[in-house]
Amino acid sequence: AGRAISRLGARPRRHCGQAGGAPDARRRVNGLMSERVSHLLLAGEPRLTYTDRWYWRVPVDLTFPSRGRVGSVGEVDVDATLGEVMVSEELLVLMIQRADRLARVVLETPVVESIAKNG
Repeated sequence: AGRAISRLGARPRRHCGQAGGAPDARRRVNGLMSERVSHLLLAGEPRLTYTDRWYWRVPVDLTFPSRGRVGSVGEVDVDATLGEVMVSEELLVLMIQRADRLARVVLETPVVESIAKNG
């Protein structure tokens, strides 16, 4: 498991390789989700994390136009120095399966009931 940046004093070098920070990591994950999985999966706010190196850990949520973000389907790491998206085919398949299960639950709930619960 990674350690949060707040627990470590060091930060990654900011101007190395192709990395462009949190906005770039988010864009890269959104592009991957759109191209390889579904345009209904949307990247959330990246968190800088250290494991064996610095990564942007980007949560991915299932969204629906009528309901917004309905739940998380996983996280994708982006190398903070190189900007490389670190994802396996197995992770993509797992995210598709989670999105499918979540969509079934969400779509069984009427929109009015969903709005009442989420205010």
